[in-house]
Amino acid sequence: VMKITKAMQRHHGWILSLLVFAILSLVAIPNLFAVGYPDRAITLVIPWPAGGATDMLGRMLASEVEKNLGQKVNEKISGWREPESRDRRWP
Repeated sequence: VMKITKAMQRHHGWILSLLVFAILSLVAIPNLFAVGYPDRAITLVIPWPAGGATDMLGRMLASEVEKNLGQKVNEKISGWREPESRDRRWP
């Protein structure tokens, strides 16, 4: 078993401090470049038909995002339709 001296403890403290500083720096740098993001309207795609619970939840989410980001959120409803008897393709 290796005996840890006071000098080794100080050395490990510096390495740990440097590692924490490096990680925090890497986390902070992308935020400096994203100051004006988003700069255009956001489109929220709701993949179920209008009037359902998912549609209502999507609209509530869109209004909260608009309040928090200060950016317009457009909801796009792209619900599935049942295929007709002669048309077996989905939209």
